[in-house]
Amino acid sequence: PSFDNVPIYKEFFEEPELFERIHVSLIGINTFDDETGEKAKGISERKSLFGLVSHKPDVSVKVETLGTDTGKCPHFDINSHEFATKEGNQYPIWHKKCVLVTKKAGTESICLTVTDKANNDEEILNFILPRSAITTPYGGEWQNVIATSEQGRMAGVKLLFRLRLTDMTTKIVSQELLESYLQDTPTHKYTEEILPDETSSSDADNALLQCWRSRAGASQKAVLWVLGRNDCFMHPHVIQTLFFDRGFDVFILNYRMDGACRSRGWVDPLMNSHCKGGDFDVYFNEIGKAIDIMKEAKYPITLGYAHSTGGPILLDYLIEKGDSFFDGFIFNSPFMDVPTGEGILETVADLGIDNLGFCKAIGALDDDWFPGDAVPPETIEPIKYMGETIVMSNWSMKLFSQYYFPFHNRPMYNVRYTVGFFDGVNKVHKKVKAIRDNKWAITSKPFVVISSRSDDTLDSNDTMSQVDWIGPGRCEIELKDNAHDVFLSQEEKDNKMALDSVVNWMKAQQFY
Repeated sequence: PSFDNVPIYKEFFEEPELFERIHVSLIGINTFDDETGEKAKGISERKSLFGLVSHKPDVSVKVETLGTDTGKCPHFDINSHEFATKEGNQYPIWHKKCVLVTKKAGTESICLTVTDKANNDEEILNFILPRSAITTPYGGEWQNVIATSEQGRMAGVKLLFRLRLTDMTTKIVSQELLESYLQDTPTHKYTEEILPDETSSSDADNALLQCWRSRAGASQKAVLWVLGRNDCFMHPHVIQTLFFDRGFDVFILNYRMDGACRSRGWVDPLMNSHCKGGDFDVYFNEIGKAIDIMKEAKYPITLGYAHSTGGPILLDYLIEKGDSFFDGFIFNSPFMDVPTGEGILETVADLGIDNLGFCKAIGALDDDWFPGDAVPPETIEPIKYMGETIVMSNWSMKLFSQYYFPFHNRPMYNVRYTVGFFDGVNKVHKKVKAIRDNKWAITSKPFVVISSRSDDTLDSNDTMSQVDWIGPGRCEIELKDNAHDVFLSQEEKDNKMALDSVVNWMKAQQFY
């Protein structure tokens, strides 16, 4: 799309040298003072009924940049982040990270605001740190900061957080690096193969298989990679470290209406990842065709890899078709349960996800129904993409600031959560739970599940508890700071930890 009428978007994409990233690691309030070793002061309780009743705070922290021109505008809050509320806690500890993207010249300070949600968002701390006080260089180490106050409920309380800086001209995955893998590489030949659905006359039901085959002759190993919702291949560091370096050929399944299917013009721009018919069984077509292509090489070892929604898509296939083709599996934050939350997830919860099928049966809903499009802000010109008005996503824009991905392969704007998508997910979840109830296993093959407590899309606790239902051959790895896609984290060191963990599992299972 053209961003000529929205200068801030145009600057973000075309002039990254104007921006910097401020990485924030919110630690919290220690119960003991690190300097004195004595009990530290916590947030004061709120008193009511003439001081007879005490109320512990529900502590929320928001961090943002301030200045004459931080780059913020409506629907473009990439310069701020709000951490999850810690309820009933005078000594809250987060150990969570975020990234703020802000303009260099117009940013004057960073502001940390603490509120008590239990008392109508009472502001109990407003801490301002001048930008000039952040002395660590770009790409340098973390700088410790203590936020405190001389008065109020946080008088004398020490809230610890850390900061580091990176320049937006640098990315963990650059455009040049990614594009070097979307062609023949020194070790692998690259092709793309269309996987049609012969039962349909619509191009929207086509899938695309990205294939990397060894140039050195017949490889002994291969992996079938199933993408997540609104996902695409943007992982050159993963394909190299996990697979190329271990002698694998790689086949990435862009199932219908997802990933690189967009670049072929097969996908309505606002219906990305929609599941027509509301049943993930529809993906058996492309998975089966991908497996048939891989079978031609007679690989002695084959793995399955799935991220997020790719998890239930692959599990559905294993439940209905079996696991005989595979020797093991890697699940990266698989979508095992619908989390509760605000916005769309709250809407789905109100509808009752278990009732979607019934609502469809009586005609109250259909698979194409969605709760409503994001509304463009009135203060900026509407942005058109393939004839549709789009609203840019802060989450995706922050990701893009560190990891390049093609706009035509992955949406950088809000797309529709449809009934078809959620009904398809729910049907697989019900199948998985039925297998649990019958004390069966989806697979007897070894598999690793890797997730993160900092997952901002799914609840890692649910993920790690419900993967037990997949089978007994599991290895569970829960990280602290990684993103929903554990290999697309805010810190390159966290990516490496995730990659090393999976490599060690692969080695232990003798997959290389």
